[in-house]
Amino acid sequence: MKNHFPLLFIAIVFLTSCSENESERIKTFPNKFADQELVKLYDFKDRRQSEALIPYLTHQQSVYREEAAMAFASTQDTVGLPYLFPLLSDPKIEVRKAAAFAIGQMKRKSAQSALANRLPLETEPLVRYYLLEALGKCLSTDYMHFLADYEANDDLTVAGKAWGIYRAGVGGISDSVLTVAASVLLADSLPEQARLAAANYFARMRGISIAHFESMLKNSAANDSLPSVRMAAARALAKSNNDSIAFFIDSQLNSESNSLVRVNLIRGLKQEHFPIVESTLLGILRGTDYQTSVSAGEVISSWQGREVERWIWDINDQIVIPRTRAIVLGTLLESNLYGYNAYRELSEMYSGVSNPYDKGFVLQALGNYPNASVFLGDRLNDPHPFVRTSAMEALSTINQSAQFPVFKQPELIGYFRQAILSGDAGKVTVAASTLTRLRTKLQPYLGNIQFMYQGLDSLHLPEDLEPYQALESAISAYEGREGISPGQLYQNPIAWDVVSEISKGTKATIETSRGAIEIELLVEEAPGSVENFVSLARSGFYENLTFHRVVPNFVIQAGCPRGDGYGSSDGVIRSEFSTQKYGTGYVGMASAGKDTEGSQWFITHSPTPHLDGVYTIFGRVTKGMDVVNKIEVGDRITSIKLP
Repeated sequence: MKNHFPLLFIAIVFLTSCSENESERIKTFPNKFADQELVKLYDFKDRRQSEALIPYLTHQQSVYREEAAMAFASTQDTVGLPYLFPLLSDPKIEVRKAAAFAIGQMKRKSAQSALANRLPLETEPLVRYYLLEALGKCLSTDYMHFLADYEANDDLTVAGKAWGIYRAGVGGISDSVLTVAASVLLADSLPEQARLAAANYFARMRGISIAHFESMLKNSAANDSLPSVRMAAARALAKSNNDSIAFFIDSQLNSESNSLVRVNLIRGLKQEHFPIVESTLLGILRGTDYQTSVSAGEVISSWQGREVERWIWDINDQIVIPRTRAIVLGTLLESNLYGYNAYRELSEMYSGVSNPYDKGFVLQALGNYPNASVFLGDRLNDPHPFVRTSAMEALSTINQSAQFPVFKQPELIGYFRQAILSGDAGKVTVAASTLTRLRTKLQPYLGNIQFMYQGLDSLHLPEDLEPYQALESAISAYEGREGISPGQLYQNPIAWDVVSEISKGTKATIETSRGAIEIELLVEEAPGSVENFVSLARSGFYENLTFHRVVPNFVIQAGCPRGDGYGSSDGVIRSEFSTQKYGTGYVGMASAGKDTEGSQWFITHSPTPHLDGVYTIFGRVTKGMDVVNKIEVGDRITSIKLP
């Protein structure tokens, strides 16, 4: 089973996207929504009118049965389950595949038997792929051995079994039976998708020991031909308790050419590895690669002890990336020997930088210094939202410090009260979340909570959904009651006149301060999200906005008009889930929960399968991944060009 991924990928994409008579429609119309009955079906889905979708599941034409099944994959309304089960035996491959996917999206253990019973009868490998993956999403211990022992004899079915095991692990089923089965799927003779799923199983599953699988994971991390498998295996090795792992990581950091794999290797370092990796770490910190530098700083931030403190102090002025320097100096703030000096360095650094994001990272670091509360409080009204929110986050961190003097608690309460009354989305969210998390500690100092109701009244839905949810949670916690939902937020139905102008395969070019990123818009998989993006782009909404969030080897995120992640457009759209998977360079909608998407979106650095079926995918990068990988927090979108 060699050289499988291209064929596997082509088979999945082809059979995912093609339905009855589609080729004829493409010749004449820009996308499949020239079919007005299909538009009607999608409107029912978009409005979450499940009862209106049910008749389509038994429609004479298979295209509508398929699309209705996919609609239930988005609504996840279990009212459709009894009608989906018969579709597992539908004469059309596309319908059976869609039904399996939709059933998996609902994650009901009651669906296991239907999925398992269908597998021996299914002759089409692609459908077996989706049946196995769906079984993993619905799995309980009752069918654990069935999945682990299932005999897969072709590439697609092997990949489906691997993803089923991964989905089971994500769902909390990670017994040794599945772990052993996953280890077999790491073999380099197996399809790339199977190896990717297996490596991610070991990377993401909590509570499993990798002691018996360490040599296999090392082999994958060092030798697999697929960078995404190497990086997942490297992440898994972070679970190792073997001291010798430091020598392996150090060797790989010096031989691995892919910076994203190096990020995951760095994340596997522990403090006891420091003497072995000191020289390599210094080279990374002196370098200009944003992702590896920030990752190294984040790892070092958890280390303690005089030797590490002395080393950080000696090399901190050699660190090139300001965000990284702020992180590592922040680790010294609680040091008896270097605390004050680190505070002075960070204060000077704050004054010496003009970029508001660099200022914000300095403020976040100062959360480790209890005596910085007044300095931070003075920044709560800074003109830039990222600076204000960062100051609030730092004050929240200080409040959790055992070193913060009790007699100064009223001072911090005053800052939280001020933040909630400000109506500022970022400050409200952080302050309210802190008041909820530290309720037992803070309640004696808080007094009357009427100010929280005043803060709630100043918010505007749907754009202030996140602060509204945080503040409502705080009020309910202090009043000892259940939280109250903000209710129906759906405001932006799909503008089909815009969708009708977007051809399948349409590409948008995102011009940034680092270069251009070209993305293909998946209008047929996510018409509402694509229309929302296109309409906002045409209006100029995204021009001059920043990438406010960059998580190394995960995502870059943009689309916040505030620039701190707490802003949105003035409307909410629905989640749209398809069989697309988050691979490298996929574009997804950020949200505060299902059906709360607005203007923010992200691009993945590498495969992120834990986001599949949870966050809408509406595009994928076709050119400019090198630019995506260079983006730093604060880089700007200069324009978005559409045909």
